[in-house]
Amino acid sequence: MANPYYNDTTAASLTQTGSICVSCTGKAQTYGTTFKPSDHYSYTLDAAADVPALLASFSGPQATIGT
Repeated sequence: MANPYYNDTTAASLTQTGSICVSCTGKAQTYGTTFKPSDHYSYTLDAAADVPALLASFSGPQATIGT
């Protein structure tokens, strides 16, 4: 993927952190100030490398939701 993070300074702010880019080239830049969840509540961020396994485990219908 070319330019995985490329900000448009005329319309938006862009912040990325902890992402894993595979076979990416070009610009990977950020711009401006964006919403920071930790300013409003506490949470633990999962490692980007763990996301594929988390999606496989927790996406789609879940038998225990709503019980």
